[in-house]
Amino acid sequence: MGMIFSLTKIINANYKMAIEYLEEVMSKSEDKFVYNLYMLLLALKRDEKRLLKFIKQEERKKRLAQASLIDADFALHLCKHFNYHEASVHVYAMLEYYEEAVDLSLKLHLFNLAEFYANLATDKALKRKLWLAIAERSLVETKEKEVKVNLAVLQLSLIHICRCRRYAVCRSRWSPYH
Repeated sequence: MGMIFSLTKIINANYKMAIEYLEEVMSKSEDKFVYNLYMLLLALKRDEKRLLKFIKQEERKKRLAQASLIDADFALHLCKHFNYHEASVHVYAMLEYYEEAVDLSLKLHLFNLAEFYANLATDKALKRKLWLAIAERSLVETKEKEVKVNLAVLQLSLIHICRCRRYAVCRSRWSPYH
């Protein structure tokens, strides 16, 4: 406990220098400890925008089959502890917990993010479940005028899920991705 208190005193005094130093070290090093320390410093200083940008960047690397240098479990713990919900969505996706990512993004009213992560799920039953949750939540949240538009989106989604049996991007005429 004393070490953490000392660390926070140093961070408060020289936060900008510590962040700049860690960014310089990260550009030359592939040590997970440095990346995790960087996330910890951002979380302790409540720099949510910078932390979110960093986590999105690492998630993008992982999706592109590059090695992510952060400990995703540690990142999730930090995001939950400091209530960084949007960052938590991205960490859930890094861990391939698409159901949790979609649920949390729907709670945050981030429907585009929910749709994106629902499409990343490889299990057909899970994908169907996620799309139904998105459709249900979007219908509950909309006004009467917009219900017809949402029903059209739901219909296209279900047609795509039910008819497409391939894992690659569907090129069928029913696909919303034409």
